[in-house]
Amino acid sequence: MRNVYLIIDGNLSSTSENTTMFIRRIQKKSELPKAKFRLSSFCVLITRAQERAFLKFIQEDNCYRKYYDGIFILFNTGLRISELCGLTISDIDFEKKRIRVNHQLQRKRDMEYVIEDTKTKSGERYVPMSQQVVECFRRVIASRKPPKKEPIIDGYTGFLFLDKNGMPMVALHWEHYFKRILNKYNSIYKV
Repeated sequence: MRNVYLIIDGNLSSTSENTTMFIRRIQKKSELPKAKFRLSSFCVLITRAQERAFLKFIQEDNCYRKYYDGIFILFNTGLRISELCGLTISDIDFEKKRIRVNHQLQRKRDMEYVIEDTKTKSGERYVPMSQQVVECFRRVIASRKPPKKEPIIDGYTGFLFLDKNGMPMVALHWEHYFKRILNKYNSIYKV
């Protein structure tokens, strides 16, 4: 069985030992980032079977199934959460089965939304999509409720993931969803 390393967002340091946040897949231990903090509190090793069980839980949960597609996309593309939040309809190329990643969405302390470049120059890329990821994006677009006024942030519009107020979701939204889902999962399965 192939092991997969998943990186936990540093902003989640306040979560309990049993809760984890899955962001980016890393294939070899040598690719783990060099960090100033202990990796043991930052990385969690899970198997494909554990990943599938967690995704199945989300998909079948009456409360959290609405987040399944976004979480599945994060698990299977390696996108950062802020890159996912910044995706617009025009960034998805269904014909070539790829995602254009050239920006990320951030919300500043004063609640101002801004588009920023990817974290590194090599962060600008095209990410291939599996058929399952394609299906997730199709569902996201089909279920996207048109807001009363389409948000335009630094010239970008058509954001895929909107909150209840019609504004683009930001990383903090997804972090809260993950915490709640993981807490419920861990309480049921006593992880």
